[in-house]
Amino acid sequence: MSKGQLFLIAGIIVVIVLVLLKNSLSLVEILENRRYLEAGLENQEFKNIEDEIVKAIQISYSQKENITENVNNFAKFVRSSLSAKAIELNGLFVESIYSGNQLNTTAFNFLGSEIDFLNLTLNTSTPQTQLFYAIEDGTLKETSFTLDVQGNYSLKVFYNNSYENGSEEIIISYENGKSKFIGFFDLRLVSSRIENRDKFIETVDLQ
Repeated sequence: MSKGQLFLIAGIIVVIVLVLLKNSLSLVEILENRRYLEAGLENQEFKNIEDEIVKAIQISYSQKENITENVNNFAKFVRSSLSAKAIELNGLFVESIYSGNQLNTTAFNFLGSEIDFLNLTLNTSTPQTQLFYAIEDGTLKETSFTLDVQGNYSLKVFYNNSYENGSEEIIISYENGKSKFIGFFDLRLVSSRIENRDKFIETVDLQ
């Protein structure tokens, strides 16, 4: 084989390598663009879930249905639907309703693991504390407190599970002769592309 033929073969090989490299880079770009698009869709989905929780509260109130039950059932439904797409929806809801001077509070655990210990403390003139242990994922605990005089109260939440210790403070604005729903929502969405978390409070005057 002549030197010229060797140069020709080498040139062809270089061209082939360059073409394959270019196609490979294009494939990487396509995969990255797809990943970016899917992450954007999941961010929007997370925002939509938050909006739908607020809507569930408002619709439940307007139709005189159980707000806490409807919101928690909605969260369970969405969680089940997302799991089919390998997306995790986890969180902690603390929902309170007062009528008269009684504050009824529900803590709904769907953090993805059992809550080992939960402490709910309301700062009345004599602080009231409720303790719960071994709250399984997907279950809830209910309790009640007695409110003193009109004003703002602090409901302190402390919990721990296998991967975190958490603490929150929820302000309960108590008005004589009124009835209110105060919901605290710690919502998390996790996939192979994104991790999203948001905490928000929704309050509704029931009377």
